[in-house]
Amino acid sequence: MTNKRVLFDLDGTIINSEQGIVNAIKYAVHQLNRPTMDDATLRRFIGPSLVQGFQDIAGYSHAVALEATEAYREYYRDGRAL
Repeated sequence: MTNKRVLFDLDGTIINSEQGIVNAIKYAVHQLNRPTMDDATLRRFIGPSLVQGFQDIAGYSHAVALEATEAYREYYRDGRAL
């Protein structure tokens, strides 16, 4: 039996996922009671890993970046993005 796989590059190729990513980042920032970021800054989160983005873009410590990443995932897990 042969394994067949199909890969999709969703970020801007098939769908524009920017709004969902930006909204999830906003949610995570709000959950941690951190200052909001402007749209240009929020768009910088698209691409790098979440933990790295929260550290490099938002300036969070590694521990806070992990908390923010969990809140980001909560946004999608709880169906807020739908």
